Amino acid sequence: MTISYLESPISNTYLGITILGSVLAISAACKSEHPTTPDDGTVPASVGTAKPNSPLPGSSPEVPSKPATTPTVPKSNSRPNPNDCRIPSPEILTQHLATIKPLKLADIPPKEFQDGFSILEGPVWVGDHLLVSQINGNAAPPPARILSYVPGTNTLTEVLANSGSNGLQLNPDGKLVGALHSTGTVSYLSIEGAKAEPISNKFNGSRFNSPNDLTFHSNGTLYFTDPSWQAPNPRPQTEERVYLVGLNQIPAAITAASMVERPNGISLSQDESRLYIGGTNGLYRFALNANGSVVPDSGIQLTVVPDGGVDGMTLDCAGNLYVTNGNLVRVLDTSEKEIASIEFDLQPTNVEVGGADGLTLFVTTLQTSGTKPALFSVNLAKTNP
Repeated sequence: MTISYLESPISNTYLGITILGSVLAISAACKSEHPTTPDDGTVPASVGTAKPNSPLPGSSPEVPSKPATTPTVPKSNSRPNPNDCRIPSPEILTQHLATIKPLKLADIPPKEFQDGFSILEGPVWVGDHLLVSQINGNAAPPPARILSYVPGTNTLTEVLANSGSNGLQLNPDGKLVGALHSTGTVSYLSIEGAKAEPISNKFNGSRFNSPNDLTFHSNGTLYFTDPSWQAPNPRPQTEERVYLVGLNQIPAAITAASMVERPNGISLSQDESRLYIGGTNGLYRFALNANGSVVPDSGIQLTVVPDGGVDGMTLDCAGNLYVTNGNLVRVLDTSEKEIASIEFDLQPTNVEVGGADGLTLFVTTLQTSGTKPALFSVNLAKTNP
């Protein structure tokens, strides 16, 4: 998810040819600017970030989507800031979460529940409020809208009708981006109502199935999952894949992630050296090169999270990973050890750490045993009032 339009410096050495200033050397370097790489979304560590007008290695020649020009949200860092972090140590967090209970913040309006809007998803903290997607479970692809929650109000308010969205995220420039199952795209969104502007809209000539969740590298690289949960029938893509979109806006399938069944939640580690992907068969970790490309054959299943039921996930500023799994949110520290689990009466769908002090875990849920979904919170540093 090219997004931030930041251009990383390109090394002046290509395939062992150092630019010495001579015409011959410069010519040779220019011819070697795009070295051969595997056709799987992976890139050797020696290859720098692609320039905006160059194809991402391992991608099909799709036509880049039109870049967005309409600002959508105030500029904000989409990555947790470890330099201003108040999250307790793992030991204290373990003790704290063993005693605290989730707090219900807001129910969805009853009419929308009756109309089939039975899923809350994709929470993202934006400045002073939380945005979530509310999805109808009765169609494929289903209608969806974006709701806003302002702490202290106990209400969810519609801010964007017909968004067609699932996962929501801010890119490194603070622009709101959504995984849209309605159009099979990952697109910039405007709460002011401007038309969604695609970042990535097709692979091998067809729209994506139902983009589900997304995350960004600090260099602007986008990673997103594309299962078929909300896909049209017949589904546009024969495979349920995970994709990487570099600074050229050309998607590449991450074939190393083909071991993840029905890929869903996705997140990066704090140091951006690992990519986590959840699916119906568990939680997996993949190694990343410094430029954000995936190291081939690096996938490992993390048995700390049992098989099945891994939905959304998020990171706090200390690097702890929060993973939804059945009726639990499991908390893993930076060594991938489970340090806590939080149980819910409803099934969690996704999570986000936010709030004015960065100490609130927001949890979205779906309809469970006829009980309508609701938005919950867990204070990560002190007991709920």
